[in-house]
Formats: sequence, C-alpha cells, structure tokens
Amino acid sequence: MKYIHFMLHGNPEHNGSIITMINENKDYFKSKEHTFLIFRENVYEKYKNYENVMLADGDRIKLLNKCSTEYDYIFIHSLSLAWYEYLFVKKSCAAKIIWVVWSHDLYMGELITQGFKNTLRQIKKHTLFLVKKYRVKQFKGIGIGFKYDAFEIKRLYGYKINIFNAPYGYKKNSKEITDKFIEAEKEDFGSNKPLKIMIGHSAYEFLNHIEIMKSLYKFKEENMIVSLILSYGDMNYAEKVKKTAIELFGDKAEIIEKYMDDNEYIKFLMGVDISIIDYKYQIALGNIYKLLYLDKKIFFTKDGFLKKSFALENIEVNNISDIKNMSFEEFSNPVKNPDKGKSFAKNIIVDEKQIILAWQNTLKELENS
Repeated sequence: MKYIHFMLHGNPEHNGSIITMINENKDYFKSKEHTFLIFRENVYEKYKNYENVMLADGDRIKLLNKCSTEYDYIFIHSLSLAWYEYLFVKKSCAAKIIWVVWSHDLYMGELITQGFKNTLRQIKKHTLFLVKKYRVKQFKGIGIGFKYDAFEIKRLYGYKINIFNAPYGYKKNSKEITDKFIEAEKEDFGSNKPLKIMIGHSAYEFLNHIEIMKSLYKFKEENMIVSLILSYGDMNYAEKVKKTAIELFGDKAEIIEKYMDDNEYIKFLMGVDISIIDYKYQIALGNIYKLLYLDKKIFFTKDGFLKKSFALENIEVNNISDIKNMSFEEFSNPVKNPDKGKSFAKNIIVDEKQIILAWQNTLKELENS
C-alpha cells in the first residue's frame, strides 16, 4: 500500500471530501493505493461503505509508527496531537508524514498574557508549539489548500520544508449543482427585504460575535437581521451569544442551532447580504469561497491574514474597524465589482476538477521523489 490517511478530526464534510474524491474518480486515482483510518465514529458511519475506510482501534501514536513500516506516505488531515505525543513519533515515521492543514492546527491565535491561569495556558501553548515545531521540521512536508498559508508555514517551520497542494472541498459536479440550485431557489424579496448580516460561521469565542453585535447595535432600528450560526463549537459560549443577540436585537436576531446540509446551507447563504469574520488568521475558507461566488459583501479584521490575502488577489473586501464610522447606507451598499471574487472562488473551490488535479499532481510529486 502506498498512502494511508489519518483522519483525527470529527468533521465529516472535510474528511469526506477527500474520501469521496479518491474513490469516485478512477481516471485520476487508484483507490486501492489509499487507506483511510478514521478516528471518529460519526465520520466512519458515514463513509464505511467504502472498502478502504477503517475505524481506528488503539493508541494513535502506536498506529502511526506501525503504519510507517507498511505505507510509503502518511497524510495526517488536521494535526491535533498532544505535545507529548509528538515526542513518541519515530523519526523514520515523521519522514513519511504529510500534514494537511485546516486552519486551527496551523494558526496559533493571540497569546493570552493576563492572569495566572492565562500565563499557564501561554506556557502550555508555547511548550506544545516548540515540541511540534521540532517534529514537524522532520516531516516529508505540509499540504495546503490556501496558497497564502505557505507564508505562515515558512515563517514557523523554515524555508526548507516541502509544501504540497492539497485542497479540500471536493464535491462531484459541484459547480453545476450549485448553479442549478441557485437558479431554482432564487426568490424575489423585493425592496423591503431585510439586510441579513451573518457574524462568524460557528460558536467560537475568537470570532468575537458579541463585540461585533455591539458595533452593529447603532443600526438596530434599520430593516435588518443579525444571523448567528451556533450549531457547532463551544456550546457554553453559544448560549452567551444567543442571550446577547436577543437582548440587543430581539426578533431581529436569527439564531441557527441546527446543522445544515449542503443544499440548506447554500440556500441560507443566498439570503445573506453581509458576512463579518473577525479573526486575525485563516479560517472559514469554505464559507468565504461560497460567499464570494454568491457576490456577497465580506468584512475582515483590518491587517489580518485574510484581509491581506484577498487584497493580493484584488478582491474587494472591507475592514471591520470601519463599521463604527459607517452610515447604514454605506454599510449595506453591495460589492461594487464582484467578478474578481466570483472568479477566484470558482477556480479554487466550486470547480472540483481543480481540486482533483491538485491532489493528482501532489501524488505524482511524491512518487517522483
């Protein structure tokens, strides 16, 4: 066997996009060369009908070291090991690993420095990073789906590390299905349609939902809806967000606590007018690509990674810090030139052929090495 994929995370859509891509495209991939080792039962249950999908049983580091003697390369999808686990990964095993980054596993976030407990958290975070850095520099390489992640990888792990193109988001006939669905579900909301403002994409505190809502409070009398997806993430934090949203906006707060399938989510995003993603690093790329493809207006953190990256592509995006000085008219004005963003999104995520070719080229590159 050539390749084994360690899927440690429980997101069935991200993991499933790789599993189905390899198994459904016989002209590009030899599925018998790939084994998918699943560590979460919810993911396994969804894809267990594929012969090359197995549920992991046993200590994951022991499995990792064992697989390094049986496979040519090991893809780890989302690297979420404890700091001590890195110490037990054999050097010969590390040399076969390609870490395919998501976002949370690459970007460390802001360091917290105030208070005794937070200082301990900071020490723990630095310890994890130093041990991780030592081991990752021994990896065969790192796979990315967003080309600008390469800057952070080189900064953190040095310029010698190999970088491979390994995007997520495959869905068979994605563009055709998306376009047909959009056309079929178009609704004429008329001039009285409320402005729908989507804050974040999940219930995590680092997305600053509450601070964003406070900045939007000045528009509370306008014809608008504040939409919050709280179906996954930190559920205790989700309750705080929900409570604040109702206190500030009443029936103008839309709280979404049910997980949506692909078609439901596309329909939801079609109704969104503005998306606000307040995070310094890379996150929510799947959401961002869909929003760009649908010509939606997006606000990012000023001088943040996403703002800088899309500016390099000449895609029109906006600064969250500017909202405090905007009138409702300025805030609600649509994107002036959506074509750049739509074209970028189409080439990156909506056209699944690009994802197939990227993985095919990466596997060829590994074989040639």
